[in-house]
Amino acid sequence: MLDQHKLAMPFIDLLASADVIVTKPGYRTFTEAAGNGTRVLYASRGDWPEEPALSAWLGEVGCAGEIPANSFASGNFGDAVADMLSRPRSAPVSPSGIKQVTGLLKTLFEEDSIPAPDS
Repeated sequence: MLDQHKLAMPFIDLLASADVIVTKPGYRTFTEAAGNGTRVLYASRGDWPEEPALSAWLGEVGCAGEIPANSFASGNFGDAVADMLSRPRSAPVSPSGIKQVTGLLKTLFEEDSIPAPDS
């Protein structure tokens, strides 16, 4: 395992230059990996409500795979890394969240689904 704090590189540069990231699900790591086409192996947190949706999203847009939590904890995931390295990197995902949210809000207001605030 690599302690990023011992290197003089920002997190995003390390992530973008890695062949595979081994991690637990998290917004920053998953979104930055998808945005850079970096492969991801992850171990479930088990108790994080956002995990199923975030993991499913990364599986759709990126190159990701889940490893058992005990393999993650013991460092016994070499075969999973080798398997992940045999897969091509995914194309980087373009950030589009702002566009998606503004489109949703526009639709909601056009449908009068949300009452206008009192003036």
